[in-house]
This record gives sequence, C-alpha cells and structure tokens, in this order.
Amino acid sequence: MIRPGGKLYQPQFDDVRPKIERNLRILVIAFGIFYVFILTLPFTEDLIQLANSQKLLRITEQVKYRRSGRGPMQSIGLSHSDRNYYLFYGTKLLRVGGAYEFVVLPRSRVVLDYAELKR
Repeated sequence: MIRPGGKLYQPQFDDVRPKIERNLRILVIAFGIFYVFILTLPFTEDLIQLANSQKLLRITEQVKYRRSGRGPMQSIGLSHSDRNYYLFYGTKLLRVGGAYEFVVLPRSRVVLDYAELKR
C-alpha cells in the first residue's frame, strides 16, 4: 500500500509501516461492510417482502428536482416529501414540475416504474 519513494517508505518508519497498512486495510473493509448494510439491506428487505406478496407503493406527486449521479442512477425529489427517491435507467423522459404516478419499493425508495399523469 505504501509505495517506494513515499515518506513512510523511508527506513526510520520500518517499525510503524505494517501498523499503518493494517489500519488502512481495516478501514477499507469497514467501509465495504458499511456500504453493504446501509445501501443493500433496505433493497434486500424490499425484495423479500415483495416475494411474500407485499403490495408495491404507488405515489402520485410532482417532480421537484432530478439529479444525476454517477452512472445510470438519478436522485429524484418529490413535491410533498423531503426524502430522495432513486431511479435506475430511466426509460421515459422525466420532466421537473410534471405530475407522475410512481411505483416504488417502500424501504429503499427505488422507483420501479412511472407514468406521466394526463392533465
């Protein structure tokens, strides 16, 4: 982890270098575990509940904002909610200010489908 030429690669840091590398590896693993529990656990719970015949949540609201993240994920804000909803691979144009009916997984707030409401 510590490359040759770096300050910590010098001989006076020989006894401390293994501790630093170990702590960095522990930090990376802890972040991975945190990521798995915080981001994938609600989605997994939704899928288990969906398999046990729980109904999907249907929300009819206006889109307040739409932010693109890295990759295909978009974060969507709805008019009567302070929480973000997440859209992967939007197949239809989603207009800010437009009224839509969203089909959402309740815990993870992942949007599965949406249709624009006729005015």
